[in-house]
Amino acid sequence: MAPETPINVVNLNATASASINSQVLDCNDPLYVHPSDTPGVTLVPQLLIGSENYSEWSRSMKLSLLVKNKIGFIDGSCKREDYENDAFRTHQWDRCNAIVQQWIMNSVAHELRKGIVYSSSAQRIWSVLKDRFDKVNASKVYHLNREVSSLSQGTSSVAVYFTRLCDLWAEFESVIPFPGCDCPKSRAFVEFLHQQKLMKFLMGLNDTYAHQRSHILMMDPVPSLDQTYSMLIQEENQRIHGASSSHSGVLGQAPLENDSSGPITANASHIRGKRFTNAHLICDHCKMKGHTRDSCYKLVGYPSHFKFNNRKKSAYENATTMLQCLHELRKCCSYGS
Repeated sequence: MAPETPINVVNLNATASASINSQVLDCNDPLYVHPSDTPGVTLVPQLLIGSENYSEWSRSMKLSLLVKNKIGFIDGSCKREDYENDAFRTHQWDRCNAIVQQWIMNSVAHELRKGIVYSSSAQRIWSVLKDRFDKVNASKVYHLNREVSSLSQGTSSVAVYFTRLCDLWAEFESVIPFPGCDCPKSRAFVEFLHQQKLMKFLMGLNDTYAHQRSHILMMDPVPSLDQTYSMLIQEENQRIHGASSSHSGVLGQAPLENDSSGPITANASHIRGKRFTNAHLICDHCKMKGHTRDSCYKLVGYPSHFKFNNRKKSAYENATTMLQCLHELRKCCSYGS
């Protein structure tokens, strides 16, 4: 049998290449490479600098890799051994593994890359970083507990205070997660932790919410943390809008001249809109400026929407009634004559 010529070898390689390229991966396959999955992509905005931000960094990286459908390359669920009998998929696994390795190195500080750049797999890199920086010590737990217990609303709004509290709780749970078991004891413990969060949230509120706090604690059953937050946000919005409308109302109804006498308040209210145009007019009956005898309230009567001085209100109501009666009586007398 004659040996294969170079032309035959080239033809065999071309046939194998065409066979590999003819295989199409589903987009949900972890070996599928999207056109945007380039090695230069930075998945998370923050770089890993050490144990102080490892928890937040690892959480962000896991979420990003889950979105990219590449989480299996760091948790060991997608192994190269699973595709050894398929040359095309083995090649794809090597590509995806290299891409994930580069993504991890892109999100690590430059001084930390030297120890992981020669690792053979993304899972190995992830394990090395976890062993080095995933250190849960008593000091970190103590500082988180101290920050949570000392946090209060202060000058912040309810929304800002609640958001800051939730951030601290999320960081604490990343260090010491809730039990994942669904047994009755675990459910009771998780319920107890949620109740403690509610108590802490209520304790940190300002004293201006003391009435709302007492009302929430007396409710049966006690509302959840999110329900409590919703009720307090509504209360805060009502206070803001109520104060705004009350403030504008005071400004709109305030007299122009601060005098406790009834006639001055009455005439100030009467000439409010005509203060500048009728300033030259003088009433020869009440001797007040801004109107004439024909429009003097003391003669023609006070309108129904007129606001009296509180200390003289009853007296002016009686006077108005008397003037209206006299006015009607004059009309009747004039008709009779």
